[in-house]
Amino acid sequence: MLIFFASLFVAGLLVLGYVDRNGVPGTSGEGAASRIRENAFRSLKIVADIEQERLDLWIEERRADTRAVAESDVVDHHVLEVLVEIATLEKSGAQGQDLWDSLSETLAYQQLAQHLAQVASGHDIYDDIEMY
Repeated sequence: MLIFFASLFVAGLLVLGYVDRNGVPGTSGEGAASRIRENAFRSLKIVADIEQERLDLWIEERRADTRAVAESDVVDHHVLEVLVEIATLEKSGAQGQDLWDSLSETLAYQQLAQHLAQVASGHDIYDDIEMY
């Protein structure tokens, strides 16, 4: 008889532990596991929102950098020179790959490429980007 009541008592404790952890099956009652899971999701959403804001700010800064380079007088001057070279090469009958090969040998194109390479080397952050 004592074994029966001891087993009943242990079974009751197990059921109470299950209900506390998982809630009452078939009802809307939540257990501790559901609350922990909801808190974890809420915390992850907060972290994701903060990281999204940081990423948006970083992208806007890079756009501003790009605008500054594109609007600089040096780039403007080199682009105009390259456009003049393209027009000259097209008048001489160069097209497609021949036009590209001839253009890449011109001083105007090389100066523009060198300037843009220097700008890119000053922004080596792009090499360090990692997505998780």
